[in-house]
Amino acid sequence: MLPRGAPPLLLGALLTGLALPASPLPYLLGVVSLVAGVSVSFAARWIVNLTAFWLTEVRGILLLYTVLATTLTGLSIPVAWFPPWLNALAHATPFPSMLQTPVDVVLGRAADLDALRLLGVQLGWLAALLAAGRVLLAAGARRLVVQGG
Repeated sequence: MLPRGAPPLLLGALLTGLALPASPLPYLLGVVSLVAGVSVSFAARWIVNLTAFWLTEVRGILLLYTVLATTLTGLSIPVAWFPPWLNALAHATPFPSMLQTPVDVVLGRAADLDALRLLGVQLGWLAALLAAGRVLLAAGARRLVVQGG
C-alpha cells in the first residue's frame, strides 16, 4: 500500500495541496473502512475467479472486471466527479466501497453519520458478496470432476 499510495499522495499534496482532518476519528474510521474495502475487493475478485468452474477461458471476464474496477472504484477519476448517471451506476455496484469510500472517510469528506453510513454500505456489500461467493463455490464444487491418481 505504501509503495503504490505514497508517491501519488505526495505528488498530489505538492501540486494541489492536501487538507487532512484535524481530529483522529476520520483516521480511525478510515482504518476500518480500508480493511472493509480490501475485503470487498477480495470477495468480488473471488466471485470473478469462481467463474472458472463454468468457463473454459476466464481471461475475458478478468479483463472486463479490471476495466470496471479501474473505472468504478474511483481509481482513475474520483466517483464524485462522474456525471449523475454514471455516479448512480457506480453506487449500484460494490466498486466504490473498495477505494472511493476509504478515501472519503480518511479525508473527512464523509464525516460522522455519513462515514458510518458508508461503512454500513461497505459491510453490506461484503456480506452480500461473501454469501454469493459461498453459493457459487458450493455449486461449482458439486460440478467439479477431478480425474487422475
